[in-house]
Amino acid sequence: MVLPGRSLFPRIPTCFWLLCLLLSGAFSPLYAQSGEFDGTVNEEEGGTLQNTYNLTVVTDGLKSETVSIIVEGESAGDVTGSSPYTVKPGKSVTVSFSTNPDRVKLLSLSGWANDGGNWFLTPLVKPDLSMEFTFTMPATDITLSFVFKEEEKPTPTPDPDPEPTPDPSPVVYYTVTLPEVEGAVTDPVAGAYAVEAWSSFFFTLTLKEGYEDSQPVVTTNRGETLKPDAQGRYKLEYVRGDLTVLIDSVRPNLPPVANERIDRPDALRLSTSQGVLRIGCDRTGLLYIYTISGQLIRTTRLEGGEQTLTLPEGMYLLRFEDKTYKLIL
Repeated sequence: MVLPGRSLFPRIPTCFWLLCLLLSGAFSPLYAQSGEFDGTVNEEEGGTLQNTYNLTVVTDGLKSETVSIIVEGESAGDVTGSSPYTVKPGKSVTVSFSTNPDRVKLLSLSGWANDGGNWFLTPLVKPDLSMEFTFTMPATDITLSFVFKEEEKPTPTPDPDPEPTPDPSPVVYYTVTLPEVEGAVTDPVAGAYAVEAWSSFFFTLTLKEGYEDSQPVVTTNRGETLKPDAQGRYKLEYVRGDLTVLIDSVRPNLPPVANERIDRPDALRLSTSQGVLRIGCDRTGLLYIYTISGQLIRTTRLEGGEQTLTLPEGMYLLRFEDKTYKLIL
C-alpha cells in the first residue's frame, strides 16, 4: 500500500526554508573590521567537501621594495605550498605581512571566491590596518589581494663641489749681506743671501793668520750687536727685513814692543800721574785703547788740547790715526 506523500510531509512555505538557510550561515558574507577577519565555510546544500582548496595571494602597486607575506595554518598540514597555497577548508588561516613603513603603505586588502561564490572580504583602506589577520578557509578557491603604495626613492642630493683651495700665500724672502773683511773670512763667504721671512740666519767668523789678536765687533744695520755662541756661530734671529752685517776691529797683530814708549810728539803728548792719563793733542780724532793682549776696552774722541782719562794700573796700547803707543800705568 502506497501512502500518499502529503500525509507524511505536510507542505511547508518556501519563505520558511530561506529563513533556515540564512540562519545556518550558508549565505553569510565575511567582513573585515578593525583589522580582524572572520569567515565561514561555504558549502553547497547536499554537496561534499573537498580535502583542500587553493588560496592565491596577489599584490599590486609595488616597484622594487620587497613585501613579506606569510600564510600559516593553525596546525601543521593545514596550509602547504606557496601562492597558490593548498588549504584545508574550515581551518583557521593566519596571514601576516611586513613592509618598510617609510617606503611602502598598504592601501587596501580584499578577498573573494574564485568561482564567483558568496565568500568575500570587504576592502579596507584604514591607515591603522593590522599587520596580521585570521580567517576561516571556506570550501572554495579564494584570492587575497593586497594593494600597496610605494613612494619613489628620493634622488640623493649631490655633494656640493668642495671649496677651492686658496693659493698658498707667496713666501717672502729678505736679503742678508755679509761683508768682505780684511784679515777675516766668514762662512758662508761674503755676499748676499736670500732668507725666508721670520727665519734665522747663521754664520761664523774666522780670523786669518796675522790677525788672531783682533777682537771683532759684529753689528747689524738694525742696531744690534751679535755675540758668538758656544760653537762660534753668529745668529740673526727673526729676519723681517733686509739686513747688513758689519764687522769691525779686525786689525793686524801688533809687532812686539819693548818697554820704551813709542810716541810721536807731533801726534800725542802723553803723561801719567797716580793712575791718571793726560793726553795732549793738536788735532781731532778717535783714540783707541787696548789691553796688551789686543782687546779694545775704550774709544775716546780727542777734540784737540788736553784731556785726562782714568785707567786701572797696567800696560796698554794706544792707537791714534796710524800710530801706536805703549803705555804703562
